[in-house]
Amino acid sequence: MMKNLALDRKSILKVLGILGFYFAIAITLTWPLAAHINTHLPLGTESVATVPLFNLWTLQWNAAQLLSGYQNYWEAPIFFPYAGSFALSEAMPFTGLMFSVLYGLVNNAVAAYNLTLLLGLALNGYAAYLLSRQLSVTQPAAVLTGVLAVSLPFVWRELGVLQLTILWPLFLTFVMLLRFKKQRSLSNALGIGVMMAVTIFTSSQYGLFLSLFLILAGVVFFQRDYFSRKTILNLGAGIVFGALLIFPIVVQQRHILSDYTRSKSTITNLSAEPIDYLRLDRRSWGEAVMPWLQSEGGSGQRLYPGTGLLVLASLGAMAGWKHGNRKWVMFCLLGAGIAFGLSMGFNLTIWGWEPYELLYSYYPGFMQLRSPFRLGGMVQVFLVGLAGFGIAWLWSWKGKWGAAISMFIILFSVAEVSALPARLAEYPNEQVGAEWVDWLADQPEGAVMHLPISKSTKVAAFEETVIQMLQGLQHGHPLANGYSGFSPRSYQQLKREALLFPNEYSLRILAEAGILYVVVARDEPGAYTQFLLPIYSDEDVFIFGVE
Repeated sequence: MMKNLALDRKSILKVLGILGFYFAIAITLTWPLAAHINTHLPLGTESVATVPLFNLWTLQWNAAQLLSGYQNYWEAPIFFPYAGSFALSEAMPFTGLMFSVLYGLVNNAVAAYNLTLLLGLALNGYAAYLLSRQLSVTQPAAVLTGVLAVSLPFVWRELGVLQLTILWPLFLTFVMLLRFKKQRSLSNALGIGVMMAVTIFTSSQYGLFLSLFLILAGVVFFQRDYFSRKTILNLGAGIVFGALLIFPIVVQQRHILSDYTRSKSTITNLSAEPIDYLRLDRRSWGEAVMPWLQSEGGSGQRLYPGTGLLVLASLGAMAGWKHGNRKWVMFCLLGAGIAFGLSMGFNLTIWGWEPYELLYSYYPGFMQLRSPFRLGGMVQVFLVGLAGFGIAWLWSWKGKWGAAISMFIILFSVAEVSALPARLAEYPNEQVGAEWVDWLADQPEGAVMHLPISKSTKVAAFEETVIQMLQGLQHGHPLANGYSGFSPRSYQQLKREALLFPNEYSLRILAEAGILYVVVARDEPGAYTQFLLPIYSDEDVFIFGVE
């Protein structure tokens, strides 16, 4: 028994050691985020802090709902009086759970957000390591494969979009898929269902992509014994269990989003073009060094996977095929190819046929997907799935020389795609904790509207709105304003009416909508005082009462 305990302790220390190694890499590649962990948020390539602040608001809402038993999970206090507003964007319930635990430990929302991000990046590496080990890749090569997963260029461009940085559920789903391929047990089938649910609960977009590639996996890995009674029952149980887990989230969101779609023009504008896969982030070292990379053209996206990853994945495809992992190699190559093609959305035509049209018209979820270029992240995931074989082959080639070459390529890969220092945005602590917010928290219940409303639809124009949403979590009053993946039609109508404010008609519209408080910046009182009575003022705002 003592021997078993010693082995368990050793295994735990090994896991913590590898995870800590990836965590240290994440800290290094996001520097100086760790030095400002309590006060700043990472931007990635975002021009302003709108999206990071919005994601922080999302996680804080998840934490608040966890404490209340998720009684009003979908009724987020934005877009009042619209019902189900939280379903209009990424809910991230699992990420919210991670954030809640960390928030409870550090008692600082910004620090908890940053730790959630850093832990997610480290888990990307550890999950890729586990995938490589499941594929019988040697220990050193598997560890180095995890380094590639931590430093994927797609993730580093999207540091400001938290849900797009979380790849580890995808890797772990593939781990469970390979385990089920090897042993058709109930536990492995349930593992697939659980990881499918976790993927959706961290990023509904990645969950949508995963559902597509699991169909591909079923085709590639199909064997006749899948028709055996035991296999069918176990796999069916895994699918049903996963469906039961995601049912409360997916069904509610699908119901609310059924009336919302993305136009084909919007999708086309956010689709990739082939040249995008030869473009690297302009702040990265490799962008100025690699002669084949392009600095102009394309859709504006930068989806180059990195030279090191491409070389190692190519070697891995050949080595994996040679050593009997042909179905896995085929799955990754087909997956990368399909993701590459679909990332182009309606830009891809084959003899006049648009493959994306099938998904848009018939595959649930794709009609609401705004940015097909994000499938470029899946291309890099599949390349990581092959790279482990390439690293293992190099590591064993020419003795120590092979190991040295492997290490050099990994270091080169990380250096090529990294963009330091990371771009950060300071959290607006003074605005969120302003005196008027505390005052409003003590006032009778009633909805709040911030005026004037910007006419712009650009992301940058909503930074102030997201700050108002964070203030709303502090004072506890629902907001008529809001920012989300979709904007409710009722809000669009109210916004049009509010743009006419202040006059008697628009005042009546606000009152009929149930809005009792209007908050206006101190330097923009305009003609509000002609129609409304100020009930509070300070150096920052006027607050008017609506009767």
